[in-house]
Amino acid sequence: MVSIMKSRLLFALQMFFLSVFLLLSNVLILWGITIVTNGKSQDFGIDPLLETIQDEQFSAKSYPIIDQYDAFAMMLDQNGHIIDSYHLPKELEKTYTINDIAQMTRWYLDDYPVAVYTLDHHLLVLGKSKDAVTKYNVIYATSTFRSLALSTPILLILDILTYILFSRYLTHQQEKLKERERTDWISGVSHDLRTPLTIALSKSATYGDPLLTKQLWLIKTRIDTLNSDNQLRYGKQPKTQRVSIIPLLQEVVIQYMNADTSQLFSFDLDLPEEEIVVACDPQLLRRVFENLLNNATLHNPQGCTISIHMQATAHEVLFRLKDDGHGVSKEMLQSIQRHSTDSTVLDHGLGLQFVKNLCKAYKWKITFDSQEGSYFEVVIHMRKASTKKAP
Repeated sequence: MVSIMKSRLLFALQMFFLSVFLLLSNVLILWGITIVTNGKSQDFGIDPLLETIQDEQFSAKSYPIIDQYDAFAMMLDQNGHIIDSYHLPKELEKTYTINDIAQMTRWYLDDYPVAVYTLDHHLLVLGKSKDAVTKYNVIYATSTFRSLALSTPILLILDILTYILFSRYLTHQQEKLKERERTDWISGVSHDLRTPLTIALSKSATYGDPLLTKQLWLIKTRIDTLNSDNQLRYGKQPKTQRVSIIPLLQEVVIQYMNADTSQLFSFDLDLPEEEIVVACDPQLLRRVFENLLNNATLHNPQGCTISIHMQATAHEVLFRLKDDGHGVSKEMLQSIQRHSTDSTVLDHGLGLQFVKNLCKAYKWKITFDSQEGSYFEVVIHMRKASTKKAP
């Protein structure tokens, strides 16, 4: 419970800091857009322009400065008459009253955004096209508002995507934490049960109860399989060493033959004489063989023949186990091949899931084939261990 509360608190804190980060990032981005798009538009560069005015007339040096800002200009005397102008729109070529001048100093001149500057005895009026600048309490270029209108929904979409992706990442991290705790718990339980099961197996063998021995051995195998399978599924990489596969397989088969007091199962082994070495964990490979034999015997209580064939090529080992028992339906076979977690599939072979997970970890190819009422077959392509170099 404490672990869950800590996990939720950590998730909430991470989302809070993400919100603060996105808010500050958005403010900085929008502020940068405002500076870049608006700075040049509202600054007419009046000081350099004033230095070019001679006798309250525009000079040849004045025109490039005015052109630089796509503006027009005019000079008014105290009576509102135009005494000089540059690129002045025709509708503005008139005499201006005091009211006209008062309005243009704050707002617009016939819908043209303008700025008015007082000289010694005249007024300098600089203006832009009608759609170039929007004037409120502060002056911003229309391009600035357009940029903000375009960038704001983009930032909103990016924020939403960031929230979704980051939330999924955090959820995935929490799931991995839960999986790790689950794996640790299963490992602990398996360790606690292994010792009493070993003692029980020893006692049952001493008192000669083959049925009890078989059931206890089946329980022990399933516990070991569950533990190993969880470690494989949740990220623990199996160790790798050189393993001579034929003696290990023969040992497992003899163990099953001795435990089969019903004499319902027969074994047909076709193994090469030469030594075959693969790179894997010997204990996990033993469980692969045990689980495949368990699957064959458990689901064929009437008995069957279990055929085991092994063949080595230059780079791989072909392992084939086939029983002539009940087999499975096409639907069940497809579910097994899909690595389904359906309860019926798990009931049919928890051990098969482990075998598939181990093959995936070692990058071995595994295939299943079956015909209902006829046979069930498992084929594993194991990679051979590299040749050991002489010292």
